[in-house]
Amino acid sequence: MRDSTSSRPRMSLEDRAKIFIPFNPLAGFTEALRERERQAREAVVDFHPLEDDDGSRFDD
Repeated sequence: MRDSTSSRPRMSLEDRAKIFIPFNPLAGFTEALRERERQAREAVVDFHPLEDDDGSRFDD
């Protein structure tokens, strides 16, 4: 309901919609964290504590 005593012009729907757009000051941060987590998981899976860099075993 519009107040007939208001001196301000009515806001457009586009301008009103901009109010509700989420503000994200760290754009891309969440994606970067997910990628880093994926890399860390791969590193854990690929880690073999009893193997040297060339694949030979230390206990041989």
